[in-house]
Amino acid sequence: MLLELAGYPLRPTRQPGESLAGFVSRHFGTNGHWMPEALHRALSTLYRSEDASAREEAWELICSLTGQASLADHKIWVEERFTLPEAAPRRKGRHWQRAYSSKVRICPYCLAEYGVHLALWELPLVDVCPRHGGLLVHRCECGNELTWPSMGPDWTCRCGKPLSSLPSRPASGSLRQLAQVVAAASGLPFPWGSPSSAGRIAANLRQTYEALFWLQRLVALITETSQNPMPPEPRPGRRVGYLLRDWPDGMAARIRRLLCFRHRHDQNSLVLLLDDAHPSKRLLDYLANTGALSSELPADLLQSAWAVVEHLRSPIGPPPTLIFNPALSISERQQRITSLRDWWSDLRDRMEVEEAPRVAPSSPVLHLDNLDARFRMLLINILVNAARTKISPQRFRRFAVVWPPARPLLANASPELFIQVLDAQLRTVSSAHLQYLCELACHAAGVTRAAV
Repeated sequence: MLLELAGYPLRPTRQPGESLAGFVSRHFGTNGHWMPEALHRALSTLYRSEDASAREEAWELICSLTGQASLADHKIWVEERFTLPEAAPRRKGRHWQRAYSSKVRICPYCLAEYGVHLALWELPLVDVCPRHGGLLVHRCECGNELTWPSMGPDWTCRCGKPLSSLPSRPASGSLRQLAQVVAAASGLPFPWGSPSSAGRIAANLRQTYEALFWLQRLVALITETSQNPMPPEPRPGRRVGYLLRDWPDGMAARIRRLLCFRHRHDQNSLVLLLDDAHPSKRLLDYLANTGALSSELPADLLQSAWAVVEHLRSPIGPPPTLIFNPALSISERQQRITSLRDWWSDLRDRMEVEEAPRVAPSSPVLHLDNLDARFRMLLINILVNAARTKISPQRFRRFAVVWPPARPLLANASPELFIQVLDAQLRTVSSAHLQYLCELACHAAGVTRAAV
């Protein structure tokens, strides 16, 4: 029969931030006993079981033995239950989102300084001590894993070695960042004081793990579509931690930098028409679809993801089907369109002018199965490059003669409006006429279609 903790001669007080299992183990160790196997099973059920009734039963047993009911413990392990047992079909790939119980993890420096096992060390993705920056230790130098049933009194391994003397290897900054994010969202007290709220990325622990899972899938998509694919991370790790720096603007900046590198060889293209199989299209689709998860993900993550899509939005097509070239800065885009507008003015005298426009100066939705869309983007890129490289407009005189009738734009028309009207005029011609325009433009610019 299990004896309540109040029945032991020595009754230590639970310290701020101390884990429930650590407090129970310390209580028995202070009295010269090992943790009973039945109590260890109850703690393991509370931490790891997917059965809500089994967890509640284990909670009641633990409360009856300890004589206290911690609201923080009940919130984490029973109420919020951040491992999401109600979403079992979605658990594929989320095996990491479970707490540790049988395997003990410690920071030797914290253990030597405070003498308690911290609840933070039990949470998923906390592999590093946020305070000291060293990897948490889960194995003694004798080779045995640290477990609650095998822990001796006064925090010693079964071999007798003090756990506070175990070596801890320094961790990477990205893993430490990951641990700090979880610590900031946990709401747990710490002996060294509360963590900085600046490291928080979500309102609570559950939303934090949702955001980290979203980032894990983002990293998997990036590595899957890269030229040199790396093995996927089985759970959020260094690469996810890298995206957390300067949150959330740092994530958006790193994605834009990735897209810029991916399209670095497309310098001759102002706009890109992406098909569904294109790696950039898949990545931008993933970012654009985060709006469907608005109830699960933090607002700043949603805004940052959509900001990447908006950064590449083209005025002549829907993102992310048609985007500005990510390798070009905003100023470079504006400069190229402005150069085209100025260069285009020299061709107007050769163009037929109509009194009333046949179409509104807007761009309907693009359809990738329509070959005309690709020819329009090809032609626009040819004209932009001709203006950028200062090819004489005289070489385009035959091209100007067969251009569809148009009304002159105002001299102070914005670059966005200019390219919208240009694209809208191209939509008024037949497919054969459009291809003829492309042939004339390629001949005048001295390029082939493949070179554009």
